[in-house]
Amino acid sequence: MATINYTFADGKIRTFEVDEHTALAYEQIEDETRREEERARWRTRMKLNSLEEMSDFGVQFASDEPTPEEALIENEENHRLHNAIAALPENQRNLVNTVFYCGVSLVEIARIEGTTYQAIQNRLAKILKKLKKFLI
Repeated sequence: MATINYTFADGKIRTFEVDEHTALAYEQIEDETRREEERARWRTRMKLNSLEEMSDFGVQFASDEPTPEEALIENEENHRLHNAIAALPENQRNLVNTVFYCGVSLVEIARIEGTTYQAIQNRLAKILKKLKKFLI
């Protein structure tokens, strides 16, 4: 026989005589309960602050949105590119639009126009070189 001290919810402690098997099981339960309480205290200490609390302390978070300066630069670059494409002759402008905005492959364009892939590739390279000079 063994004795265990059991604490009731109201805080009273009573001693009971139990067999060895029950005492061992009770001791394991007590150990696991104590470990779980320690884990809970540790989690509480290590708990991350909420985003709201962090914001209150002045923490700033990176945004996926571009800054106003970045948006302005991108807008200006898009405007310059649009103007450069608009300055191209119509047949060159159509090729750029077909390839880059419509997503038609060079092979498909060559088949439609009845020419070779290499001819289309050479025309596109010449156009891109011209656009690059305009944008520099």
